[in-house]
Amino acid sequence: FECCSLTINNNAVVVIPSAVNVTLNGILTVVSGSSFTMQNNANLIQNSNQANSGNITVIRDSAPIIRLDHTLWSSPVTGTQTLQQFSPATLSNRFYVYTILNNTYTATPATGNFPL
Repeated sequence: FECCSLTINNNAVVVIPSAVNVTLNGILTVVSGSSFTMQNNANLIQNSNQANSGNITVIRDSAPIIRLDHTLWSSPVTGTQTLQQFSPATLSNRFYVYTILNNTYTATPATGNFPL
């Protein structure tokens, strides 16, 4: 579905099922006591450069990963979650950030936040 903006309130629990796209031309606001969850393969497409707020969860499933495999995750997020907290089973020296200028991946500390 598509809308200008979306506000979740009144202790509502909204779950967007897999394979559903939500397109917003404005912001997503989840009022305290409510929640907004996107299941694996659901997508939030936002056509503005505005920050969302509230209890928003995105669930992503990954194929099983074995030693030396990699998965690229991407999302414009802010916050205090460290890389190690995001992926606790990853060895602390196996986090990398992509550098556009050099077209290379460089090791980054597991205790750091997601680089923006």
